[in-house]
This record gives sequence, structure tokens and C-alpha cells, in this order.
Amino acid sequence: HTSNDITCESAPVTHVVNVAGVPQVGVADVKVVSSQNGQACINTPIEFAATAGYTKYVFGKTDGTIYTPMQESDLNTWNTIQTVEGTWMYYCDFYNAAGCRTRQTITVKVNQLPDAITISAAGTDTYNYVANKEITICEGGSVRLTADASGDDNTYSWKDTDGKVWGTQKEIDVAPTFTTEYQMIVTNASGCQVTGKFTVKVIPMDKLTVTANKVTGTYAICQGSTDKVALRVEGSSSSYYDWHSSLGERLTNQPSSIVIPAPTQDVEWFVSVTSSANANGTNCKSIASVKI
Repeated sequence: HTSNDITCESAPVTHVVNVAGVPQVGVADVKVVSSQNGQACINTPIEFAATAGYTKYVFGKTDGTIYTPMQESDLNTWNTIQTVEGTWMYYCDFYNAAGCRTRQTITVKVNQLPDAITISAAGTDTYNYVANKEITICEGGSVRLTADASGDDNTYSWKDTDGKVWGTQKEIDVAPTFTTEYQMIVTNASGCQVTGKFTVKVIPMDKLTVTANKVTGTYAICQGSTDKVALRVEGSSSSYYDWHSSLGERLTNQPSSIVIPAPTQDVEWFVSVTSSANANGTNCKSIASVKI
């Protein structure tokens, strides 16, 4: 501005603009970590993991046009579940401290699971069978477990609660000595898995011992002897026992100790009792014997 030959000039004003860089990310900075044998499977959590070190992450799903955010936080991981088989696109927005963003997309193929497993069981002297759940056997018994899930390319693996592998076929024969839960894992051609469980309950048996002693005298029993023999069973709290011999003699509902005439020939006496641990609907019997 000039007035009366005086010239005024304003001092120059300088503005510095810092241009922040955007996060430098690529395809390798977003990965899928799956709980299904390295595969993404329907109805199973799919975990995304992004490279750490950024200020904020926004995870979401996109059809290539519409980006739907599903998690916004400083966490570099995200879990989601896809209920439909197919190929789907997800994305992650990386933010740096300046608030600048870079978007990276990732395509995920979500595979079908094997069909639900059915487990059946069969054996002799089995009780309280419930398909896909449990069966009861007597200690010392065995049972065959059969699993099935439709699909020609399925693989099978039986394990118990200790992680021991019992077989890789549809059927296994087991004879547990205590109640055991068996797990069947079915894996299809895509690597997706379903799991079924089946429990074999075991009724423990009384551990019986039987002794035979002459009522009088200490010498061996001679043929034609009029001596008597005392049979005694131990190992059970039962009040009544069934006794029978290899010669066909039978005594039922007897006490733990009985007296019999001296045999006229070699004989084996057996004693049986319903297990004191018997459950409703079972008939597990412990058996022991002694030769005279």
C-alpha cells in the first residue's frame, strides 16, 4: 500500500506441510490361521492375523465394492465364522500414527465340513446302550465301536482322552478296564474335520479268591473218605453266592463259606457273585474257582 510516497510491504508467511507416508503393506501382511488342519471351514472360527506394529486395524468383509467393517481396534488379530461354503473376500485397513491408511484384501476359500458322525456300539454282555453317546460293559468285556460320516474321501482316527490313537478305520474293538471316552475325528478331502465322542462305561468286578480246606485232619483227601471240605470265598461284600462244580453239582444263594462232602474224584468248584459295583440294568458277575 502506498500513501504520500510511503511504501509498506508485508513480511512473507511460510507454511510447512509435512506429508506422512502411508503404511507399506502387501499380501503377506494379512494371513489366515485356521483351527481346521490349515483349512478354512464353515461353522468353524477363522482367524486373521496382520503384521504387528501399526496404530489401528480395521478388519471386515467385502464383495469387492462394499467394505463392511467388523472389528476396529489396536488388535492385529480377528476371528470370524462363515456359515456358507464358497470363496469370500476379507480386508484389513492398516493405520499408522499419522492416521494414514493402507487397505489390503485377502481371498479365503471356505470348505464344507464332513457330515455329522454317527457312532454305534455292539458286543456281548453289554448294557444301557445309547447311540452316539455310551454303552456299559462288565470289566473284562469288550465292545466294537463303529463310526460313519458320509463321503468317500474321509479319513478316520480314534483317540482316547489320553491322546492314544486306537485306530484309523471306521471300526475298532476295545476292552477298557475303566470307564473311557473315545473320540472319533473324521477329516474330509478338504482337510475339514468333525469330531464325535462315545463313552464306554465299565462296571468293575469283585476280585474273588476261593480256598478249599479239610474240615478235620491235615492230610490229602483219599478216595472213599468221609471227610468234609470247607470252601470259602473272599473279595466281595455280597451276602449270597452261587456255587457249582465241574461235576454238575449246584448250590445257589449260599453264604461265603460252605461245607461239602469230600469228592470221590478230582473236581473244580466255581463261585460267582453279582458285582457289588453293579449298576441298574446290568448283570456283571465275578467268577473264581478252586480245584480239589
